Amino acid sequence: MLEAMIPKTAANLPRTNTAEDRSGLGDLGFSHALGIYEKDKKRVELQILDSGNKKVILTTMASWYKRAIDEKDDNGFEKTTTVKGFPAIEKENKVSNSSEIGVVIKDRYIIMAIGTGVALEELRKVVDGLDLKKLADM
Repeated sequence: MLEAMIPKTAANLPRTNTAEDRSGLGDLGFSHALGIYEKDKKRVELQILDSGNKKVILTTMASWYKRAIDEKDDNGFEKTTTVKGFPAIEKENKVSNSSEIGVVIKDRYIIMAIGTGVALEELRKVVDGLDLKKLADM
């Protein structure tokens, strides 16, 4: 189900791999879909995780989502924000030429877009292209 939400391209990069799995320990199960996009020295990893409404998984995987963060230094920044009304985090690191966006939807789903050699603005477009409302309505 989650794998169907992984697009064929991201940040103008072709999808080179997808995976979906269900994992867990006892009643702490979750589902996870992954898309990898690569070309030349650019790479995007898109993950969609369904925590199954298990708060311990959500707070472990997205500890930032209930906090306000606004940090900046010469190497980059990290800040909480919103994406389409959902709590989100953006990170950029100039040293590693990497960027990241995370979004939490309805205290259940976590979307992570992680890029190397890809501008943060391109990752924003990747996340904006996902049907977040569909996840929220599930």
